Amino acid sequence: MAKLHVYYISLGSNYNADFHLAVARLLIAKCFNQPVFSQALQTEGIGLSYQCWYLNQMVKIQSSLDPTTMVQALKSLERQVGRKKHPHNVALDLDLVEVDGNIVHKDYNKYPFLAQLRQEF
Repeated sequence: MAKLHVYYISLGSNYNADFHLAVARLLIAKCFNQPVFSQALQTEGIGLSYQCWYLNQMVKIQSSLDPTTMVQALKSLERQVGRKKHPHNVALDLDLVEVDGNIVHKDYNKYPFLAQLRQEF
């Protein structure tokens, strides 16, 4: 039997954010059993040379996918929602934050909203 992993994944958008996060939530709910979503927070872009606002959210997922395959699945979902390599408009950004109790997001401490959203679970 495959190991069931517990994932916490951040969702972010700064381009038609309400719409793109709604589509992302629907796709995640179709792909994974019983996802649990945090509230959505509006946050200022951090470390950017231009001013913009993001809508950020977190989802808890249990899945037998290994972490590498999960990252590939998240990138596929980003493309389905319309993620393109544009320097300013981000339709959807999905990042692994935590896997089985271990923080894996390399910039976790740089983005205080990640800890804030994680505390909701």
